[in-house]
Amino acid sequence: SSLLEMSASLPSPTEPTDEGALYITTLDGGVTLADLKSVLQRNDWPLDAFGREKLKWLDLESSSWARSTRMPPNTWVRRSYFNMALPRPPRTICMMLERLGTPVPTHTNCTAIWTLAVNDDMLVLKQESTSHGIPGGENLKFRETVVLKHTAAGCVEFRKYFATDWLKSPPYVMKAFIEKTARDSCLKNSSRQVAMFQDSVPKAQVAS
Repeated sequence: SSLLEMSASLPSPTEPTDEGALYITTLDGGVTLADLKSVLQRNDWPLDAFGREKLKWLDLESSSWARSTRMPPNTWVRRSYFNMALPRPPRTICMMLERLGTPVPTHTNCTAIWTLAVNDDMLVLKQESTSHGIPGGENLKFRETVVLKHTAAGCVEFRKYFATDWLKSPPYVMKAFIEKTARDSCLKNSSRQVAMFQDSVPKAQVAS
């Protein structure tokens, strides 16, 4: 299916209200929303390099941005394909998979749909990812939402949200392991993502 058709089923990229932020901090150095808007709307945006270098995504391919016709105005969508390594599950889950005759996966292919809502006072970047070729992968969507907005002090605040959406839940022990592992990874990489946003704005631009 086309990118715009796939994005039609996604929730609008707004700040989540039913969950607390996983990570909150502020960017320093004079970075503005206008700076970040310019960086994020590039087709060669820094999140591709971040995925390859920091998250060790393999065979990464990303589409260009396209303006969404089924979401609020000033919303853009793009898609990424990549392969990523998986953590070794605990013995209980390995035995469960072995009883099912399923090899313990070491890597998975992923599809990520990105939506970017651009407003004067806020940027909302939402990533919805699905895994392929692993047990239950198609039944789970990971959602990461980054909210960037100005504070009263004039800085840019970074808020990171994380959620999972199960179409069909696996056994509890497997669900608990997957959700904790993904959440911990999201939290661990949040500070690195902040540094990426910070460094993506040219120093001369910040100084001006």
